[in-house]
Amino acid sequence: MEGLLDSLSTGLRVTLDENSSVTPHPRFSSYKLKYSASSQEERRRKFFEDQKKKRCDFIEHARRLAIGAEDSGAAKNDDEKMDCTVSRPRVSTPRIYKNRLMLSEWLVDVPEDFAENWIMVPCPVAKRCLVVSSKGSTRAYGRNGYRIASFLSHLPGGGRATDGKYSDFCLLDCVVSDVHRTYYVLDVMCWKSHPVFDSEAEFRFYWLAEKLGEVPELQQYSDSDRRYQFVTLPRHPCTSEAISAFMCSPLPFKDELDGLLFYHKKGHYFEGVSPLVTWLKPYMVPEILGIAVSEHYLQEQPPKHKTGLKEKLEANRSRTRGKLKEAQPSTMDCGAEKTLAMET
Repeated sequence: MEGLLDSLSTGLRVTLDENSSVTPHPRFSSYKLKYSASSQEERRRKFFEDQKKKRCDFIEHARRLAIGAEDSGAAKNDDEKMDCTVSRPRVSTPRIYKNRLMLSEWLVDVPEDFAENWIMVPCPVAKRCLVVSSKGSTRAYGRNGYRIASFLSHLPGGGRATDGKYSDFCLLDCVVSDVHRTYYVLDVMCWKSHPVFDSEAEFRFYWLAEKLGEVPELQQYSDSDRRYQFVTLPRHPCTSEAISAFMCSPLPFKDELDGLLFYHKKGHYFEGVSPLVTWLKPYMVPEILGIAVSEHYLQEQPPKHKTGLKEKLEANRSRTRGKLKEAQPSTMDCGAEKTLAMET
């Protein structure tokens, strides 16, 4: 049954985004998936070209997201404090917050400039969301555009007692851990009404750390008013030494490690799947990057992925060798074996 489900999930893909991380990694799938390292590199090159040509009114775009439809995706007469067991029919409302986050591709092809121009961000096990603060409240929206939380915060525009103007607003790309009442901030799209969609990732990360550091109250949470804390995640260079050191060290957060995100330093914030942001699960790191990880990460590997890439390649060679032996006359077997031995 598991094999049938895997076959359906790979055969009936509804996304047109190649190497999207919502589908199985092509080099770890139980079934043959077509992938091309050159195609991923080509998409990166095209993205950079599109970045140079793209012109957009990001100020107006950010303002609409912040104050355009605060209750978008929520049912009418929604009471946030009431947890009903019988659900009412959902009222159809425009979901302007749907698909507003930048999503990653699987890291299939390791770029030649990986160590120089890429940044690694460890991601804890948590729920991905868009955080919007404006008009004295803070709201979190899931990838489907529905509101998942509403609370007060010290983000600009996110609470009644925050510094700055009431008209200030923020847009943050986060993952939220309800267990530890923490929003881990992956990226920033807008801070205090200043959009940075078209800024390079390296600057966005620097600016995010600076701005969050200016508001120490953000690193505190309160049970009395359901206040969550907002913290940044560590950023590391994509050198073998830095990644190896992180994978063999204690985690910098309380939640378990979900995976590693890799951002190109010069990539802009793009709504949708971007080849300038890639992703690996911890157990994939030795196979893709050739970097050793702690044993407990390897134990998290699903049973259907236990056969690694090297074993799969060897199995393919064995099948090819067998087919050649069957197809060629017996007088040519020795020569064929020698040729195959040289290739392996």
